Formats: sequence, structure tokens, C-alpha cells
Amino acid sequence: MNLLFLAIAIISTVFDIILGLNVFITSTTIFFTIFYLITYIFLKKGRFLKQIKILLTISIYVALTLTWFFNYGSKGPAGFILLVLSVFIVIVWGKKPAMIFLAAGILNALVLFFVELSFPEISGQYPSNVSRIADLLFGVIVAFLIISYYLLKTKENYSTQFQRAMESDMLKSLFLRNISHEIRTPLNAITGFSELIAREETPQDDKEMYSKIIADNSNSLSNLINNILDVSNLESNQLILKYNCFNVANMVNRIVSEEKSLLEMYGKHEIVMNCHFPSFDIILNSDETRIEQIIRNLIDNSIKYTHEGTIDVWIKKENNKFFFSITDTGIGIGSKHIERIFDRFYKVSETDTPFSPGTGIGLYLVKELLKLLKGDITVKSEPGMGSTFTFYVPDYAPETGFKL
Repeated sequence: MNLLFLAIAIISTVFDIILGLNVFITSTTIFFTIFYLITYIFLKKGRFLKQIKILLTISIYVALTLTWFFNYGSKGPAGFILLVLSVFIVIVWGKKPAMIFLAAGILNALVLFFVELSFPEISGQYPSNVSRIADLLFGVIVAFLIISYYLLKTKENYSTQFQRAMESDMLKSLFLRNISHEIRTPLNAITGFSELIAREETPQDDKEMYSKIIADNSNSLSNLINNILDVSNLESNQLILKYNCFNVANMVNRIVSEEKSLLEMYGKHEIVMNCHFPSFDIILNSDETRIEQIIRNLIDNSIKYTHEGTIDVWIKKENNKFFFSITDTGIGIGSKHIERIFDRFYKVSETDTPFSPGTGIGLYLVKELLKLLKGDITVKSEPGMGSTFTFYVPDYAPETGFKL
């Protein structure tokens, strides 16, 4: 948008010089050329965006006033500038400020018109009829280009938002389908093995084994429900972080030990899980519950998509940051999916993998939790070559937990 204004200001300056219009008008277009150039540079750097939007709006008011007084009043292209101003305000500003700016623009134009009626000599006359027609024609072309640009950008934004809305609806439908499956599976296991335990003829050894299966599926169901609740709390800004000091090595060893039971539940006895620490005395200041949740989700993800080989957990500390890496020898992730695997409800398509377990919220939750913890996550993967998820969190703790 600002680049378009800059281009038009430059062309207007050249055009005014060619037509031989008065020096003040030419100087004004030169001024606006420099002004739009400066604002364009700031926009490219992503700085002072709100302030620049206000300045651009004011600059059009100023251009309208100056053009009316010094570019032959209503006989010149001032009317086209008023039209461009109206379109600009409607598209750029919200409803309430747009109504205020539009009312100010109309009031400004009415005042200028009555001043011209009262003092017609102020606006002056064109040097020739040819220069007047050429100036008006240029005004029509400029107004047409700017309004067309606004309309095309609006259409493009609408199409993008519509596509995102359609995709979001589709992903929500897939999520509901997946969540029903993910909940039904452990519930069926809990119900079925509970009935077997209740039978008197079931041997005691079998009852103990069934009890463990029930416990594992209960934990799996509990983690799933907790993830869903946490996503809801994240999106409503109700998630509370509670910082404390804890031993990272002990926590990871416990998680890996518990997650090994998932290997049995999935029947993946060929997978070996390993931990790699620089020492067993590693203390981290962070939210222990959320760090554990992140690691569990990443290990769960590796277990689901790894059929054989290894899953390794690495920890190291550099410059007051703790780095965690979860590496597996699973099916890997295609390049077209890597940029989107952290999106809410997004899952690798079943056509690209032998199976597609999960709900599509685990990695999304990991990414959002790390944002709250002032950390980040990256992934390296190739189809058939496994995956490596690496995340870091800063090693610090506020005096108290805080709400985000």
C-alpha cells in the first residue's frame, strides 16, 4: 500500500513538472515523495505500524487540502483525492474510527468548497485547458489505480480468510473423529479387562496383568483429557505457570520408565528407549509440570510413529538454556508437513503413512506451552529416516508463578 503511494507521488512530481504547474504544487508532491519513502522504510522494518497508519490517513487529508487550495480547487483533481481518502479509511480502519475519519473528511471538503465559493481567486486558474484536462485525466487514473489496488487486496484477504475458515472447519471435523477414536480405544480396554478381572475363574496372575493394562489405559485417557483442557485454557489465556527447581535427569528417567509401558500397550517390543545426560545432578528452574507434559507428548508422538529401532532423549545446558532432544527411528515426516505439524488439529494424512493415530493437538500444545515458557522447538525429519524434535527453555524462575 505505502509502496503504491510512493510510486504515485514520484509519478505526480514528474507529471507536474511536465505540465508546468505552479512551483508550490510541484514542491508538495516532492515532499510527499520523501514522506512516503520514509514511511515505506519503516514499514519494511515492521516498526511503528499503528503510527504510520495514522500518518498516512492524515497525509491524505493534508494532500486534499493543499490540492484544493493550490491545485485549482474543485476544478482540479481534489475530488478524486476525497474519493481515494474515503476508500482508504473504510478498508484500513475499524467501524468506529472509520466513521469519525469519514465525517472529518466530508466536513473538510465542505469547508474547502465554501471557502472556494467565497474567495474564488484563491484556487486560481490552469495555465491552459490542455493542462487542466491532462491533470484531471491523471487524477482519474491515479484514483482508479489506488481503488483497484484496495479492492484486489480486500478480495485476496477475503479469499485467504475463507480458505482458512474452511480448512479450520475440516480440521475440527477430523479432530472430533479422531478424538472419539482415541477415547474409545482406552475405554474399551478398561471396560473389557475390568469385566475379566470381575470373573471368579480368572487366574490371579492374569488379574494382575489386566490391572496393569487398565492402569496404563487410564493414564493414557487422563493425559488425553488433560491435553484437551490445557488447549482450552491456553486459548482463553487461563493457563497458570508455576515455577520451581527440580532435577531434570530424575524427571526424564521417570517419564521414560513409565512410557516404556506404552511400548507394550502398542505391541512394539522391538523399540529400545535410552536417556543421555551430562550428569544426574541437573537442576532446572521452570514449570516442572509443563516440562514433563512437553516431554511426554514428544515421546508419545515418537512411540506412535516408530515401529522398530530406538527412541533417545538427550539433555544439555548451554548459556542458561536447557536443550532437550527426542530422536527416533520412525517413519519420518515429509517436508510438506513439517511447517504445519505444530498447527492446531493438524495431522499427517493417512495416505502418507501406514496409520494416523493421535488427535492433532499434542504438538500444537507443545509449541504453545514453549511460547509461554519463553522457549522454542525445531524439528528435523525425512520420510523413512526418523525424526528429531529439539526444544529449549530458559533456566530461570520468577519469584512467584504468574498468569498468562
